[in-house]
Amino acid sequence: MRLETDLAILTVSCQRAPEAQDLVRRSMDEVIRTNRDPHLLFNQLGIKIGFVPEEIVRGAFLALWVRTNEAFCTTLELTVRKLIQES
Repeated sequence: MRLETDLAILTVSCQRAPEAQDLVRRSMDEVIRTNRDPHLLFNQLGIKIGFVPEEIVRGAFLALWVRTNEAFCTTLELTVRKLIQES
């Protein structure tokens, strides 16, 4: 993830005010350092940035990933559509 360019988008996608970018950055750094269970990453980050539901945080990261990997997602979509049509 390109945090320096995507932090504002990630912050508002997590339903936090743009002014909360520093909080989101610090919270991400802390969760990355202390988390030992990858299944809890989004939940822990959501708690740290103001009790944002895990689904919102996960969706924010996924939407940002899709946005920055558009070519891959388009290829994947076309492949899946083709496989569905063939079955």
